[in-house]
Amino acid sequence: MELSERLGKIKNIITNSNFLNKTGNANEVSYFIFDYPPDKDIIVEDYIQRLATEINGMEKDMQIKIFDIYGLIMDYLKDKKYIDKCILLEQKKGSAGLIKAIKDTLHLDSDGDDNYIVNHIDENTIQDKDIVFLVGVGRAFPIVRVRELLSVLNNLYTKCPIVLMLPGSYDGQHVTAFNKLKMENYYRAFKLVQ
Repeated sequence: MELSERLGKIKNIITNSNFLNKTGNANEVSYFIFDYPPDKDIIVEDYIQRLATEINGMEKDMQIKIFDIYGLIMDYLKDKKYIDKCILLEQKKGSAGLIKAIKDTLHLDSDGDDNYIVNHIDENTIQDKDIVFLVGVGRAFPIVRVRELLSVLNNLYTKCPIVLMLPGSYDGQHVTAFNKLKMENYYRAFKLVQ
């Protein structure tokens, strides 16, 4: 199925009352992955933005909240005036040192309630009203990895369904980031559109 066809199915799926009410999954928050070719990132994010504008303008019982994971990280680093420090750190300790420092600063490896991304999503959503769309995960790699992000969210976030937009592929069990890097199994997410 073509990408445009798959994108076109998202609206009907997420506006179904069962989707927002979390039925059919032991009444737990549902996690979905929409996979797509990595070179179509801009097209997919633009579509999700337009879909959110459309639905948020006409629906009173639900709202789409889009969280750009890469954008959240960069905004945090800019707000704290850490960008120059990050450049110097990378020059001194390399990319691995920089990635570790950013993850530590934002508590991204934490399963606790101090994880910056989870807290930001939690503070900006309303239970049983919002649908969370996560974009920018490709740009945030390797600081944020899909399996780690979904695992932490699954442990801490219980408000709304989450749709992760994945540049890569997902077969219902395996995430392959960028269609090149096969990650650990992740069984708790459903494919949003086949």
